Amino acid sequence: MYLKIPSVAFLGFGTLGDGDEEDVGINTLIELANKPLKCDNIAPDEVVKVIKDYRAKNKIVYAPYQASDNSTEGAGKVRKKLEELEEIFMQTSNDMEWEHINREALRMIKRIISMAEQREIMREYTTLNDDFKKRLKDKNRKTDEREKRTIIETPPPWKPKESEENNKKKRQG
Repeated sequence: MYLKIPSVAFLGFGTLGDGDEEDVGINTLIELANKPLKCDNIAPDEVVKVIKDYRAKNKIVYAPYQASDNSTEGAGKVRKKLEELEEIFMQTSNDMEWEHINREALRMIKRIISMAEQREIMREYTTLNDDFKKRLKDKNRKTDEREKRTIIETPPPWKPKESEENNKKKRQG
């Protein structure tokens, strides 16, 4: 186990004596402070400038959405534009911002649906009166597979014309 740990002398710090422990740490810090900053280690003041330069060099080409009056191409075009926007947000590491935008859009869509459902015309066309439901159920009863009992068909009530004519003659005559 001790064979794998390199000695301090081997690392270039020299041999440690009784009073050299503090000197080694201070000397190392002084050497590090005197070294110039590397390219990836920049001063905090220059960070904003570097980011702006990076964004200016790596501009993403994006054509804004143009709303059209043609409703047939609308859904496909909107979906394509949303995918393009999502890709841009993911490339620029703005995943959380994109999720926030999606949540806001979903909330707005839910609000639109709620407003549409509250309209009188919507209620008029989606609620059926009880009489219509009953007639529809009776009409479809013969084709309903859930019915277990056999359906006995009875002829509709009717009066023969001959009996009506005989009744009229008896009254008149």
